[in-house]
Amino acid sequence: MSQTTPRVETNAAQSESSADRKRSSLRILVALAAGVALAWLAAEAILRATVDAKALLDPNTDAYWREHFRAEPRLAPDIEHDEILGWRMRRNWRADGVTHDEHGHRVTPHPESKALRTHAPIVLLGDSFTYGLGVRDAETYAARLAELVTDRAVINTGTNGWGLDQQVRAFETEIAGLRPALVVVGYFLDDFRRNGLSFREGAKPRFVLQHDGLRLDPATVPPPDEARRALGGGVGGSYVWAALCALERRLAGTRGAYTSDAEFENHAQISERLLARLARSVRDVDAQLLVLTIPHCRYEGYPDAERIEQEITAACARLKLAHVSTTPLCKEAEARGVTVFNTLCHWSSEGHALVARMLAEHIAGLGLER
Repeated sequence: MSQTTPRVETNAAQSESSADRKRSSLRILVALAAGVALAWLAAEAILRATVDAKALLDPNTDAYWREHFRAEPRLAPDIEHDEILGWRMRRNWRADGVTHDEHGHRVTPHPESKALRTHAPIVLLGDSFTYGLGVRDAETYAARLAELVTDRAVINTGTNGWGLDQQVRAFETEIAGLRPALVVVGYFLDDFRRNGLSFREGAKPRFVLQHDGLRLDPATVPPPDEARRALGGGVGGSYVWAALCALERRLAGTRGAYTSDAEFENHAQISERLLARLARSVRDVDAQLLVLTIPHCRYEGYPDAERIEQEITAACARLKLAHVSTTPLCKEAEARGVTVFNTLCHWSSEGHALVARMLAEHIAGLGLER
């Protein structure tokens, strides 16, 4: 017995020492966790008090535009709510060099009486590039085209902030009634992303994939006050986590880029189905469709620019749609010293004139019958 007692005491001491170490480790872990939690809460409080939530969000996501609208719920003075389209350019609006008609369309001055334009009109669909943000009525490519195509009226339905989805919806619900001979859709690269948003300038309709087609969601859009009341606040979660995600995007150089090939493919399918839908609607009124792709002012500096334009081009080829890109034209003109883009990152007066000349040459080869 005298030989085993020390061994038992030693084992007991070792067990007690091991338990002490475990308790000590646990206390350290608890202290670390508490420290991290306190630091996180402190950072959360500081960020919420000092940082605009939009600065932490990807500007190509619904979350960003929801926060933008939550903070600034009033629509711009030159646009108005539309329950079908989300918003439209304000009807009968006038500002310095800018005029909207009774439909909210940007006025296209014609160099001679419209009565002399006896053929079916040319209709331009698009966003702020087609609308002519930053230039006067007579400087838009619609107005410049009207100077070159003298037997047809040119109607500019471009609307600031629209995606291709809203342009298609506008054609289906009202613009088809203009019975054009030609529809030119100005497909700006960012419209490819906007198709996936349910918010931008305000709440908007969007199409989502459904089997082999598209489903509209929602069918009608609430007015701004109602849309704001329905919004959640902030970034939809932790500001610290949003800040870490924003930092990761910047370090990776992928700010605004698609998070996966699957996400890009989803946008690509929506885009192609929208183009197909627009083509059918245009054929239904016995008109032709021309797709005009428009680059960002930073060209390849815009995330996924080349990939998006290639996808639009490929979709037009698969659908057998007439298509022309303005990217080479813009780059070539800039290489000659022409100022193609203005300070708003939209086409300058010179840029609009270049596009109008290119369009006129292309239209001459289409052989419009009406």
